[in-house]
Amino acid sequence: MLGASIDLAERGGDETYRVKQEHQKLNAESKGLTKEGAKEMKTNGDMNSHRAIIAGFAAGFPELKDRVR
Repeated sequence: MLGASIDLAERGGDETYRVKQEHQKLNAESKGLTKEGAKEMKTNGDMNSHRAIIAGFAAGFPELKDRVR
């Protein structure tokens, strides 16, 4: 599972980088404030990264689907 986690983290980073390299619209929106009071932003790159990681875990470890909430 550790190896898969590392691989999926790299895939997530690749997705974030791809959005930046392709100059895609970021669609940045605030998801709340940090403990310092600054806006914490969420972008399309963040969401693409998240989807890649979740899909990878779901494909590689289908038994975890019902355990993660």
